[in-house]
Amino acid sequence: GVLRQLLAQGQIAAFLAPRAHLVAYPVRDCSALNLVAIGRQPQSGRSAELPDGFKRFSPDLAAFLHSLKDWTQWPIHTVSPSQRWSEGKRVLLIGDAAHAIAPYGAQGAAMAIEDAWTLAACLAAHRDDLSAAVVSYEKHRRPRIRRIAARTSANRFAYHASGPAAWVRDALFRARGQKMLDGLD
Repeated sequence: GVLRQLLAQGQIAAFLAPRAHLVAYPVRDCSALNLVAIGRQPQSGRSAELPDGFKRFSPDLAAFLHSLKDWTQWPIHTVSPSQRWSEGKRVLLIGDAAHAIAPYGAQGAAMAIEDAWTLAACLAAHRDDLSAAVVSYEKHRRPRIRRIAARTSANRFAYHASGPAAWVRDALFRARGQKMLDGLD
């Protein structure tokens, strides 16, 4: 069905349902799909069955998902971007260790790469003062991390909306089309 079509075209897709969403994207040079199903149920470990929240997708997609075996489930952890990222001159956290954000914006790897780039620039600019480099790094990164965290929170609401909120979301998607969907990237 729709997932085979995505694979054939090398496309990424998101499917939304109340309290759950699914992202499907091609891997292995478009020979396989990776499915990331995110719901509100805190679960971890291996499971033979997809959680109940995913039964609300279209009948064809739900049947396909439930036919798959051996799902790996794990909880989503977040870290407040306001917490300290450094401890003196000996430890500095970057990426998810410093500011894990729920995956409603698919930004984890991008934030870690940006952190490393910014840290390298700050270390180069403050070669003789490690403390100043760390202060500069945190000063530059915190505003960006806060913006990404706020956006992922908005995406979570949009992706998992139900009732009247889902109706409004769907009406906006139809009215604004691809431009609205591109804004969720």
